[in-house]
Amino acid sequence: MNQIEWRANKSKQLVAFENSKPLSDFENPLLQAEEWVKSLILDPQAEAICVIGCGSGFQIQTLLKMYPAMKIYLIESRPALLGFFTKKYKNVEFLYAEKIENLKTFENLDFLLSPKVEKVLFKPAIGYQEEILEEIYWFLNLRTFDALSFHLNKKIEGNQKTLISAKQFIQNVDKNYIHYTESEILTMKELIK
Repeated sequence: MNQIEWRANKSKQLVAFENSKPLSDFENPLLQAEEWVKSLILDPQAEAICVIGCGSGFQIQTLLKMYPAMKIYLIESRPALLGFFTKKYKNVEFLYAEKIENLKTFENLDFLLSPKVEKVLFKPAIGYQEEILEEIYWFLNLRTFDALSFHLNKKIEGNQKTLISAKQFIQNVDKNYIHYTESEILTMKELIK
């Protein structure tokens, strides 16, 4: 397990580090979080936001400020971060998942998989947990064969790890925070035979 430590910047803001890697901008983490939250394009019909990865928590603080009526879920794979934030944010529901199998046991998984919940990933919060946190993100967005199989209760097989929609691909092809290394675009008819 990677070590988490907290360091104060010049403004006395505590920033989390995972094995000496900052989990947000060290100098101005609040500005970074505010810019990220403002860049989100959230569905106005969404009832909740599910954030994958705690990082230093400034994105959670900003979401609570900008969307005070929105229910917020936070999924994290590092127990040390969850322990810190469960004390700090009482109105956020925290979920621990160190692997996809943990997600499948969540009582409210059907709700989290629904379009009523926006699923977001704050890349700087990933640290050394890139593989699991991105896998959780893609699972919750129904972009993996495993997620579709679980959600539809049908056996779905494929040789690719991540699925994306054509619309998502076109919208994000030039953005550096999403990459499609092992992606495949299929229609649902092709996918479910």
